Amino acid sequence: MEDKVYFKQFDIEFVKLPLGQHELTLEVDKRFFEKHTNDEISDAEVKVRLQVEKKEHLMRFRFLLRGTVTLKCDLCLEALLFPLETEEDFIVKMTPKEEEAPEDEHCIHLPEKAFSFNVEQLVYELIYAAIPMRKVHEDYPGQQCNASMLSLLEAHQQKKNTECDPRWEALKNIKL
Repeated sequence: MEDKVYFKQFDIEFVKLPLGQHELTLEVDKRFFEKHTNDEISDAEVKVRLQVEKKEHLMRFRFLLRGTVTLKCDLCLEALLFPLETEEDFIVKMTPKEEEAPEDEHCIHLPEKAFSFNVEQLVYELIYAAIPMRKVHEDYPGQQCNASMLSLLEAHQQKKNTECDPRWEALKNIKL
């Protein structure tokens, strides 16, 4: 039951909002990533400030995400605290059902009769998009890889073959 209440925060009932500016605060924690199973993120403490500008037939959503997510280091596989800071804007348009909505990744089309919009998937995608491809402790101040794992990796690393294939030796003599 507690999870149901937690995930209710992502339902933005814009029909209850008067025209103008509004600010909502959402919390993303471990429960969020237990529901959205993934291999990278094991925990999170992220505050999402959602600024909603409501107009007659459209809304502007500005997401400001700040906090940390716990990832696995690519080298030692230990927990890595990644400082997350990102922001993104979306336009939410109310469209008649008959109208064909054009493709735009920052424009969301909702039926005219819609009264709420769940931003859970958008928050998930924004967090995931902010995670870098390379995740290593040394890239973040105050964090270090597990020394015993690094020495184990080094011990099992194969020696690099420094001999050059003789067929390629002739190419070294070409003058350009």
